Amino acid sequence: MASTFHCPSCQQVVSLSEQAAESEANSPRCGASLTVPQAGSAAEGIQEGSRFGARPAPSAEQYAGKPLRDARGYADDRYEDEDAGYDFRRPVPSPGWRTVSTGLGLYRGGMIGMLLVALGLVLFVAVFSAMAAGQRPAGAPGMAGGGAALGLLALVGVVALIGCGLLILIGQCMCCATPSDSQARGFVIGSVVCLIGTVVVYLLALFLLGFGVVGFGGMGGAFGPAQALNQMAPALFLLLLAALLGLANHVLFILFLRGVNTYFGSHGTARSAGRYLVMYFIFVGAYLFVAVLNGVPRNPAVVGLNVVLSIAVVVAAIVLLLWLLRLLGNTRANIDGATRS
Repeated sequence: MASTFHCPSCQQVVSLSEQAAESEANSPRCGASLTVPQAGSAAEGIQEGSRFGARPAPSAEQYAGKPLRDARGYADDRYEDEDAGYDFRRPVPSPGWRTVSTGLGLYRGGMIGMLLVALGLVLFVAVFSAMAAGQRPAGAPGMAGGGAALGLLALVGVVALIGCGLLILIGQCMCCATPSDSQARGFVIGSVVCLIGTVVVYLLALFLLGFGVVGFGGMGGAFGPAQALNQMAPALFLLLLAALLGLANHVLFILFLRGVNTYFGSHGTARSAGRYLVMYFIFVGAYLFVAVLNGVPRNPAVVGLNVVLSIAVVVAAIVLLLWLLRLLGNTRANIDGATRS
């Protein structure tokens, strides 16, 4: 005969064999430690609720038509069984999740904007290069107008990229509204700190580089290459630090996406985020290898390998970008689905 009783913490009905009576067990819902009662006292607890604080278990007829829920059972599928005296409603997710959803939308929009601006600039530069080589396409503007147009487009492109970057920064900061119980908040706060650090360090490195170029030019070449490299070493170090901060920013943000999807029970998207990180590290390694190959003395074998790897890196970058956009979209959809009233 089975012992049936309620968990005093979550009111989950627990049914165990009689042989397990007076032994320790855990609630299948909340994991609370339970002492399994004797069969008689268990039945008494079910009926009177005196020993375990239980209320009568609802029958199968009372469950009829009730929606099935995942482990978190959010607001769109909550209900109250008044006849059985049970309140099956779970706490509604924090309003901060709506801010996170908006932030992810801004982040995704900024990424898409950067992609479109980059494609536009590449296309225009390709057309302008064809014009400069004397292969002007039919109907294209002349060289005089093309130079001015290229400069104007470059300015517009830089402004657009800065605007998209601000969208990404604002969106990432809004993700800091993630509730702490998700265990993902620390990742996004760390990613924001790294992102701000990347921008500050990179701008400082550019300032030092510009100051060094102007200083060396004004001295009429008084410094040789070795002295110039020593003077530029702080700027190069800052550029390396900015790259490392940027890498940490991206890794932490992907870990944040993984944590959010795990919290909402979307384990498929969480695993996809993990696979994305593996692919991202492979991409970074391949990129560094190509950079090293560019410094190797040229020979046909090295040139061929460099071309193949460069094409592979470009393809991997496109795949990672599309993968990231999908992760952002799926994460936002999971949040919106869980917080929908």
